[in-house]
Amino acid sequence: MISAWSCRQNLVLGQAKVSAKTNEFTAIPRLLDLLTIKGATITIDAMGCQREIAAKIIEKEADYVLALKGNQGTLRDDVEEFFIEQKANKYRDCKATHHRTVDGDHGRIETRCQRRSNFPSACRSKSTSLTASKKAPDIGGLLACIVLFLGGFCRGRLGLA
Repeated sequence: MISAWSCRQNLVLGQAKVSAKTNEFTAIPRLLDLLTIKGATITIDAMGCQREIAAKIIEKEADYVLALKGNQGTLRDDVEEFFIEQKANKYRDCKATHHRTVDGDHGRIETRCQRRSNFPSACRSKSTSLTASKKAPDIGGLLACIVLFLGGFCRGRLGLA
């Protein structure tokens, strides 16, 4: 079973059953078809980072933030390479923002660093690894989140927007 959840309304908006012989990404488009999402921002974990799902969200005139992990071939590596290239160029090709928070909870200190960037045409022509293969032709922005825990543990997250 998958659910569409509204954070603002604290409410389940819809659900779809996941067949025993399939997985979530086959049920997500069916669930999206049931919802009016025009103007909304849809967030989905890495399982839902699929071209067909992104296309369905765009077709319904909504925006998306999809998490990236290693389940998309080299797409995660390509986004990471984009941020490395842009950092080396001091983000001359795009607009980028940086946000950092430090939080102490559950007996540990956690630092989150987020870097957000648009993905303008200047970057598209220079970052051939993301665009030449047509892996993510409709992305408008990228997000990198690095989480550091006191003691040196590091966890990174990347996403498409």
